[in-house]
Amino acid sequence: MRLVEFVRCFRHGYLLALAIAFTAPALAQVAAPSQPPAAVPNAVPAPSTGLPRVRFSLDGRTEGPAAMFLLPQQRGYFKAAGVEAVIDEAANPIEAITRVASGAADMGFADINAMIRHRDQHPANTPKAVFMVYNKPPYAIVTRKSRGITEPKQLEGKKLGAPPSGTTVGEWTLFAKLNGIDTAKVTVENIAIPVRAPMLAAGQIDLVIETEIKPHDIVPLIPIIAGAGGIVTTWENGPAQEGGRIVAAGDKRVHAAALEMLKG
Repeated sequence: MRLVEFVRCFRHGYLLALAIAFTAPALAQVAAPSQPPAAVPNAVPAPSTGLPRVRFSLDGRTEGPAAMFLLPQQRGYFKAAGVEAVIDEAANPIEAITRVASGAADMGFADINAMIRHRDQHPANTPKAVFMVYNKPPYAIVTRKSRGITEPKQLEGKKLGAPPSGTTVGEWTLFAKLNGIDTAKVTVENIAIPVRAPMLAAGQIDLVIETEIKPHDIVPLIPIIAGAGGIVTTWENGPAQEGGRIVAAGDKRVHAAALEMLKG
């Protein structure tokens, strides 16, 4: 199957090809599948159909944006196009790129800026961008209303929390320059996703809201947060042991306010 045909076959549905990383060897695999690559942890498998298999890497855990890929899989669009899709979660936003570059994945969903950076660092083995999913990147700086920050310049003198790896923090310097922000006056603190709950328990943050957390990720944290006086439930105020949509708050007042907010 040629790349153009592969893209066209999804234009009637939601997928629209939705691939940012694609290597030349992957084209050969789709046309004539050979030995499959090594298994990738946290895969969302497709039932064996005997069709050519395409291994697709997400840019993180299975969360809201992954619906663009999981819905077509559920509704059989991939099968109708003549391919069997296996969708893998990633540990970080860069992994989708490195998987495609190494041949562990045929296609991937990744940030174009991170891919350009990878191309500069590894010119001999780089994926190729074939489709732009977002017309504008969904980056955002989020703050509490009580902080009184209404424009970028007011970030001076404040602390900015961001994951230590990823693409959004990589754009911070450019964002600051375009908005006249003195970066020397802004403290950027690395806050990895796994430490948010411990920071909540320590009183360093007040609230954590998750949309798709795994049971094995939340169960060990429930007694830690509860022991520090916090509370953990689902968005519907139910038990959190099964994971999913989770609210963890430092006290009952914040928890109640979060549940009320999430109803809207």
